[in-house]
Amino acid sequence: MGCDMVVALGPATVNGQVLFGMNRYAHHGEKIHLRRLEGRIHAPGETVTGEAVTGGSWSIPEARQTLTVLGCQPTGAWGFTCGLNESHVAVGVASWKSKLPAAAAGLSGIEDASATNGAIFLIADGREALLVEAAGTHWGMLDAHQVRAVSDVALIRQDWQRLAPGLGELAISRGWWPDGGSKLDFAGSLSRYDPSQAWALKRWGRATLLLEQQNGHIDYEVLRRLLAEHYESAAPYTPAMRGKRPGLVTFLAALSPEANALPVAWCGVGTAAKSLYFPVLIDGELPEILRAHNGPGLAPLPAIDNSESLQARWDGAIEDFVATARRQRHGHEPLHRQATQLMHLLAAGLVPMDQLAGMVRQDTLRAAADELAFVSE
Repeated sequence: MGCDMVVALGPATVNGQVLFGMNRYAHHGEKIHLRRLEGRIHAPGETVTGEAVTGGSWSIPEARQTLTVLGCQPTGAWGFTCGLNESHVAVGVASWKSKLPAAAAGLSGIEDASATNGAIFLIADGREALLVEAAGTHWGMLDAHQVRAVSDVALIRQDWQRLAPGLGELAISRGWWPDGGSKLDFAGSLSRYDPSQAWALKRWGRATLLLEQQNGHIDYEVLRRLLAEHYESAAPYTPAMRGKRPGLVTFLAALSPEANALPVAWCGVGTAAKSLYFPVLIDGELPEILRAHNGPGLAPLPAIDNSESLQARWDGAIEDFVATARRQRHGHEPLHRQATQLMHLLAAGLVPMDQLAGMVRQDTLRAAADELAFVSE
């Protein structure tokens, strides 16, 4: 297992939106599912339960109200490896080797994480992004500025902006950091060496360089190329895995600071550079081409001639729809129906594209405008 995550804030992107991306490499037959969970109001006293990383189970109170979430979920895990909610918040999680074991009870990343791994969270919304690296019950946090890349290795050093209370004293007491009054080096004091760190650092360095080179000009295509390049050049994590190509799921999200704008995600599966990235509107139901794989896991989309043209049409149709559509303050059924219809039409990509483009322009957009009376404020 492994992953790479990237984020580009508004000043770094072409259209001023925040762009979030993640690659998830699946080894040893791991299956990953794309799931959409509808938000709802929960009854008082409801709880959420699951299996703890170190054994046993945990139970926590359910939130009074949950939001609709779209995310990638490995088989057998309760949590997602990455996801997007209806409030334009995207989160991805990677793992790293920490000297501190996972807490005896509670969550540590997602449930398929091992008890010896720490968790790395990249969290973004339409305005900002945060990097949080957790080790056991302790953590360090910093703000991401314009662009940020993350891989399976702790990278917060002395640049942290917030630190878990008591972590400095713990590191000093265990001899991991000198008692000289200097600011704690989070990764330097808490990381446990693993050979995979070299490959993770190499991918992180390459991604950071490419993001900085494209700063101010980043769009969906830039992130797709960056993540595709990482897959094509991904090195094995251990000598035993040399020459074995991992499976891949790529998740991209566009995050707007406008509360009534529609969140959009793209899911790509397959051989990276040849992948199609299917656009997903969180406000609609997943089309069959994605839902059908929730049993055995996501599988590559069908091979199609002129896939670049198809991708451009998909992207154009979604951009047109999002530019027209806005959430209503009361009720969402018409939007839900139109978003579902649009994704099913795009999945039909698989019907002649000229016909599909006409259907999207004439039926979906006109129906959306007529039924929802969208008003751009």
